[in-house]
Amino acid sequence: MKIFAKIKLTSIAFLVSYQAIAENRILEKPELNEGRSMKQEMPAEDCSREQKNALDSGCINEAEYNSLVKLNYFPSCVKIRSKIRLTGWFTCGCFDPKMRIFSFNKSSGKSNWSTINDIASNEGNYRLWSLSDDATLSDFKIETRDILRSTHGPEKKPLIYLQTADSNRLGVTTEHAVLLWSGEMVAAKNLKEGQILVSSDGKPVTLERIEHRMIAEDVLNVLTAGDSGLSHMVFAEGLVVGDLAWQNSLQSELNAVAIRNL
Repeated sequence: MKIFAKIKLTSIAFLVSYQAIAENRILEKPELNEGRSMKQEMPAEDCSREQKNALDSGCINEAEYNSLVKLNYFPSCVKIRSKIRLTGWFTCGCFDPKMRIFSFNKSSGKSNWSTINDIASNEGNYRLWSLSDDATLSDFKIETRDILRSTHGPEKKPLIYLQTADSNRLGVTTEHAVLLWSGEMVAAKNLKEGQILVSSDGKPVTLERIEHRMIAEDVLNVLTAGDSGLSHMVFAEGLVVGDLAWQNSLQSELNAVAIRNL
């Protein structure tokens, strides 16, 4: 009986310990953010490194790391009495703020191309058009989705501007995902002139020119409500591109077929 009781107590202790480790402060304890603004800035390219460093140092656990990646936050960790502690989390920045996203305006009841800056400034008034979960390139289904959140931040590298044969021009950060006609999502930095992209009406369009230019303004991005990779494909300046999920939690799926042709 004593042995059984000891095993039972040990099991309870392990359960309590595991629950403490599995606690997700990002979702469950927003007050730990110490009133810090979620709009503090960090270059988009540094976010993933800070997320990984925080996990490796023990500042956050795996559940918290996954939340930071999905929501595009980077953690603030401070060493206090030899222990690394989480003191806050802030947003990372991906579009040129003047770039237009195809969206539904709840106030007007109309769909139009609105700048990412306008959308991020009043995200509750917009729904974004994205691909449906069962869409293919030959059956190009779209639907509107709520915006979970938006982010903004500075960018230290030049933005990549994509000029297409139909005269559309899109400016994005180097890691921003763009859809190829082959069905693959690739980072903008890996695109080459002459490749075939996918237009917002589901047709192939040639990438004619790639330019690089620094901007002084913050870059912005949005995260749509959806569970599939397709649900996070939105329409910017006439092209199919990824939202924040493709910059973070779906990044491992880049360079693989993300949408079927048939």
